[in-house]
Amino acid sequence: MNRNRVMAILVAAVFLSMPAGCTEGARKRTGFSVRDFGALGNGETLDTAAIQKALDECGKAGGGIVRIPAGNYLSGAIFIKSNTTLCIEEGAVLQGSSAESRDYPVIDSRFAGTEQKCHASLINAIDAHDVTITGRGTVAGSGIGGSRPPTGPRVIEFIRCRNVLLENIKVTNKGRWTIHPLYCKNVIIRGLDIRTTGPNADGIDPDSCDKVLITKCTFETGDDCIAIKSGKNQQAVDIGIPCQNVTVTKCTMLGGHACVALGSEISGGIRNIVVKNCVFKNMHRGFDIKTRKGRGGFVENVTVENIKTFGVKNAILMRMDYPGNKGDLIEGPAGISTVRNITCRNFDIHNGGMGGVRGAKESPIQDLTLKNFMCHGNGKLKIEAVNGLVIENIRNKNTDKAVTMTNVKLRD
Repeated sequence: MNRNRVMAILVAAVFLSMPAGCTEGARKRTGFSVRDFGALGNGETLDTAAIQKALDECGKAGGGIVRIPAGNYLSGAIFIKSNTTLCIEEGAVLQGSSAESRDYPVIDSRFAGTEQKCHASLINAIDAHDVTITGRGTVAGSGIGGSRPPTGPRVIEFIRCRNVLLENIKVTNKGRWTIHPLYCKNVIIRGLDIRTTGPNADGIDPDSCDKVLITKCTFETGDDCIAIKSGKNQQAVDIGIPCQNVTVTKCTMLGGHACVALGSEISGGIRNIVVKNCVFKNMHRGFDIKTRKGRGGFVENVTVENIKTFGVKNAILMRMDYPGNKGDLIEGPAGISTVRNITCRNFDIHNGGMGGVRGAKESPIQDLTLKNFMCHGNGKLKIEAVNGLVIENIRNKNTDKAVTMTNVKLRD
């Protein structure tokens, strides 16, 4: 049993021991309805104060359930306390207001890899523990604001939180990141339906987190469905918090740029990642590792397996010359990223291509295993600048030559 699989089992054991939110255990806890605090849910009146009052009273009581019943609740930023379950019930919509300066206070956060001033998100939890967002309702981001500090609000953001659960809700957004766990530990995201449009509209961005499970979610996004990050350039190196022990399983991606991306903000390091049993559709990239000279950091101990792709141009893509996110680059050898111990196996590729792997001349990708790729078309797998390659059973339905290699050393 390899290291990644052992880590996945240990992480799953931690997740399964966490409370399931608004279920049997939660029903015994104190309940608060936002209606009792004056929320109207008519889609026109700003309900921020009433919802926040319910959350504050729940916090004062030591925790409980705050319920948002059916209705359309226009709101600015709200903040969840520890030991709180926010239950957005079926037929309820929490709609982000479009008044950025009035309704979203400026806080310290990180966006696009850099710690900076940001407008608070629609739903926030900061330095909290045992927080759940659940129900069958919808959280709708407004998509307002720009990308320069203070950046526009995300939809849901957790900062330095422990034991977080998001389940079953639908989340929509127009531009910008949607769900952003930052510096968090023990996060479960399951059964979400995430639909976004516009540039930079990632679905979920785990950012310098430890122990994250994303499972049984559906994505259709304007950018990457899941983007795993750890900050960029010297600031993130100095902070030194990797994103690690992340499992993505049983998810379906229906559209966007990449299904699961690592980077390009990897300066704090990314390790112990498992992506398995997923369906990728209608994307430019399925699994994507991206970094660039001057970024630094590392990606290591990654397993991607049992993937079906439909209409995906590149089932896998690994590149160390990604052109985006320039910023203040790290000079010299310290700015060269390290990518090592990557395994991709059991890919069933329909109406698309296999993709490519491109290490850096100064730092080839180390210890890469590629096994059991079946492409039902004409695609080829292009591999460049790899040391320690294991490659087996890479097939193409319509040609005998399914792989091309340049500057590659096979593992003994």
